[in-house]
Amino acid sequence: MKANRKTAYYLQGFYSPDCDDPGIREACGRKMLYENMPVFIDDNLLIAGRLNIGLQNEIVSNQVSSHHYNQENIDAFLLQDDIDEKSKEIIRNQIDEFKKTCLFEFRHTLANEEELLVEESGAARAQGYNGHFGYDFGFILNNGFEKVKSIIQKYAEEYQGNQNNKENQTKKNQIVNKKTDRKSDFYQALLITVEGMQQYIRRHAEKAESLIGAGQYDDNEFKTLSAVCRNIADNKPSSFREAVQLQWFLMMFTDYDSFGRYDQYMRCFYEDGINTGIAGNKHTTREEAKDIFKAMLLRVDECGAILNMTIGGITPTGEDAVNDLTYLILEATRELKLKGPNLCLRINKFNTEKLWNEAGKSLSTGQALPALYNDEVFINMLKNNGITEEDANNYTLAGCSQAVIPGKSNFNCDVGLYVPAKMLDLALHNGFDTRTGKQVGPKTGNPASFTSYDQFYTAYREQMKYCVDKGTALNDQDVRARSNMFSTVRTLLIPECIKKGISVMQGGATYNGIQGEVIGITNTANSLTAIKQLVFDEKKITFNELIRALDTNFVGYENIRSMLLKVPKFGNDTEEPDKIRSEITRDIYSELLSHEAEHGGVHWPGEVIFSYHLSEGIYVGALPDGRYAYTVLADSAGPTQGTDTNGLTSVLNSAAKLPFDLLCTSINLNLKFPKTTWEENKQKILLALQTYFKTGGSQLQINVTDTKLLKDAIKNPQNHKNLIVRVGGFSAYFIHLEKDLQLEIISRTEAMI
Repeated sequence: MKANRKTAYYLQGFYSPDCDDPGIREACGRKMLYENMPVFIDDNLLIAGRLNIGLQNEIVSNQVSSHHYNQENIDAFLLQDDIDEKSKEIIRNQIDEFKKTCLFEFRHTLANEEELLVEESGAARAQGYNGHFGYDFGFILNNGFEKVKSIIQKYAEEYQGNQNNKENQTKKNQIVNKKTDRKSDFYQALLITVEGMQQYIRRHAEKAESLIGAGQYDDNEFKTLSAVCRNIADNKPSSFREAVQLQWFLMMFTDYDSFGRYDQYMRCFYEDGINTGIAGNKHTTREEAKDIFKAMLLRVDECGAILNMTIGGITPTGEDAVNDLTYLILEATRELKLKGPNLCLRINKFNTEKLWNEAGKSLSTGQALPALYNDEVFINMLKNNGITEEDANNYTLAGCSQAVIPGKSNFNCDVGLYVPAKMLDLALHNGFDTRTGKQVGPKTGNPASFTSYDQFYTAYREQMKYCVDKGTALNDQDVRARSNMFSTVRTLLIPECIKKGISVMQGGATYNGIQGEVIGITNTANSLTAIKQLVFDEKKITFNELIRALDTNFVGYENIRSMLLKVPKFGNDTEEPDKIRSEITRDIYSELLSHEAEHGGVHWPGEVIFSYHLSEGIYVGALPDGRYAYTVLADSAGPTQGTDTNGLTSVLNSAAKLPFDLLCTSINLNLKFPKTTWEENKQKILLALQTYFKTGGSQLQINVTDTKLLKDAIKNPQNHKNLIVRVGGFSAYFIHLEKDLQLEIISRTEAMI
């Protein structure tokens, strides 16, 4: 088959069953896809699997718990000359029907006018995205597919037995409609999905066998790869290599999402392979294990996705979880010098100087890996949100930096975005959006008529509450609309769903909720500080003058902008802006938490900003912190770019004042160090970071690079192909970022010691 040939395997499978159950249809789509899409064997013979290449040619797909279609691929598919007109007409009709299942096609029909106005303004919106889970990979790894099928079948039989008992008690003339027996369909969908996954793995064995004798590589390598795939298609892994290979297949099946606590569920395979061998196989040396893991990391880099991997921390019972595999992962990641995996290191009281030094050594490479997480803060915040101590101890990070419970939660990570900076923009204009020319929020009064800061803050708070109310409604609608989007692979890896017979998208997980990101709080705090100081306390400018300056984007009002820029800013350990930052953070977090979420739980806030500070800034007009209209907002939970002038300790002290107790996910803090500063002061810096965690800090992301180097990478990208930076919860190759994002990273303050 031609490499660029467009395919419709998922679509054809989706419409193949004589059944309208969405789970069955998805499962048949996946099975058709896995049984027919091309498989690839290349020079990385230790670990095989490039599902993403085949998916690029599909005309429709089911990824990240949602249906998508690729119009460019559809157009190319319908031009292929080996498809007759009758078949093309069938495909066209199926595509028309399939589009009705795509959330992006119909989500706006679910919202009312007020909600749509808030979304259009950029104050709050739903993304139509439902990504990032923590999976129970051990469920497959420790059982194997054949045993997993028997477990599913057992639950199906128990359910059917209960149904038969109920039927026997009904009147003889009652008829049970089997076509609406959704739980039977549920279990059938899971079994079909597993069979498709097994077949995809077997096809790699067949592909390897077909290459024996071709003279391309050592035939023994093909034979070994075939044996690995043959075994894991049915059984639990019998070696560390088989475990790594099976886990990589599972990563592909889950749409390249998150590894979870890799050094925990893979630990037994690693230690058994090193110490005793597994199932009679020969010992695996530590260097062999590292080579296998590195081969898997090369697959991570090929796919280009942000694949979170969590290491360290404590066990569910509260003991130190750091082990030799933890250190091997740090070493291998450091030695390869790639942008991934998105490595997250959980830090706690058990951790010795050895682990901190190992983390420091990795950060010195400039990969910005690992990010550091404070176990005490995360575990306490999860327990405060109703999660048991055992499950809280076992938290993992997913996506960029979201806290989830592996195999037990669906927090709908990153579904929604909330922008308090835009809410402030609305308060400055009596609820009117100067960008769209529409009345968006409630009329909270002309600021020029306010006689106190408290009056204006009340107006801002009313806009905030209104926008959060509309934003949570939008996100609830999105989640509700996904109830028929079964997500069979994700459901399979949340064992509680199998027990209940309820898909993960219908609330089958133990813990549910909706997690959104809050962008631009620092800009809002700095703006409120400026209003309080210059308009009310010192009366140096009037509200009318301020608003005129903002509405002209400071053209002709450079003197007012100069005054605004001189007002103290968050990140300098200064009382007023830090106090306001903490207050407005607590307000919007509390407001979000007061809203119950679809399928249970609440709307959880976070500041895992990804690159939203860039994408959402285009909705926000000029602000009283001196920021120009429609430009980038502050990065994550840190200071506004270039405004932290008092050094590292002041930044950490300001950030430590934030209300971490109200979270159920991350507040990310990015720090940037010149290489020379880092190397000359590494131990001193690491001590400061440890102190930050002891004083209640949540999370840290460290860039070790030089502004001069970054600027040269913009001019001469060919010379900096492997230059890595931390963006907002993830690391990326600098030259692949958008120009505006590159400039934003350059504008971040280089920490002073």
